[in-house]
Amino acid sequence: MSFNTYGQKKYDSGASPIQVWAEVYGVKHGGGVIEGFEALPVGSVIPAGTPVHLDKAGGTIKVLKTYEVAEDTDTATIKLYSRFGLPKAADTLLLGEDEHTVSSVADAVDGVAEVTLEAAITAAKGDVLTDDSGIKVNGLIWHDVVKEEGDSLGTGAVVDGGRIFADRAPALPASIENELVTVKFEKGI
Repeated sequence: MSFNTYGQKKYDSGASPIQVWAEVYGVKHGGGVIEGFEALPVGSVIPAGTPVHLDKAGGTIKVLKTYEVAEDTDTATIKLYSRFGLPKAADTLLLGEDEHTVSSVADAVDGVAEVTLEAAITAAKGDVLTDDSGIKVNGLIWHDVVKEEGDSLGTGAVVDGGRIFADRAPALPASIENELVTVKFEKGI
């Protein structure tokens, strides 16, 4: 289910048919409009469980981009899963409090892309880097939101209480999971 598409009778969106939420018992009133949605290419998916900030009911949703590390490294080259998009050259990524600037990004092969940073990084498989947007996460997207032909904006519902299958949603740093105290992160079945 996507909250940004209307009038479509049947459409293969590429969105995940996998249930991400085990239970939802808290949703921010009014949802919101996703910032920057108009710039996304057609077919882009903002998956359920993506960390976001909703400023007010019916307001603006800002998406925090996250990138999961695919294998251990202590060099300037890092391999990231490309499941939910990749950073671009000159982006600044955070691993904890440490900032790292992206020099280049290679095309993904078998779902993993090689990203070169301006300096060495020490990261372990499963670590999660985020963008440096300064977004204060206050919820997670409820359903996949898909950019379809002709869409000029996308809307989403923001969950702030529930149980989510963490291994089926975008990877999150432990710091964000700890901030979302009314969301329980569980292993899938």
